[in-house]
Amino acid sequence: MAGKGGILKITQLFLKIFAEKFWYYENTIYFCIVKIIYLLTKKITAMAQIIKTTGEVINVSPKNGKVFELEEMQAVVSHTDKNGVEHHWIEAHILRDGRYLICNEEGKLIGCDINVKASQLFRHSYHDTIVGDVLVCDINEID
Repeated sequence: MAGKGGILKITQLFLKIFAEKFWYYENTIYFCIVKIIYLLTKKITAMAQIIKTTGEVINVSPKNGKVFELEEMQAVVSHTDKNGVEHHWIEAHILRDGRYLICNEEGKLIGCDINVKASQLFRHSYHDTIVGDVLVCDINEID
């Protein structure tokens, strides 16, 4: 594990390099720093959660015990529209605490219900509303 001084030096170097390359994309630098600090400090976080539109929160873990497979994530966010068509495209967002929020990419287009709890969590990072059931998991639980 790197010491605090080492993390600061790496972060400063990282900022210098990426500020020149990605200045137009403000969140890139922030998210990359969160990832670096996470990996250097090996932060331990809580178990992954499914947040349902009903407000129910279910603690889950990957079936293989390590990372969530694509099919697992799709099963969480999948939604069948009024025509019987299943929509399961996933969209991943990095939250400020370094966790991922996985939602249905087409959720708003197909009329998924608003997910109040997930929206509150998401608004700490962005200004948008989340719809449908979501998976919130640790950075190491996504391959």
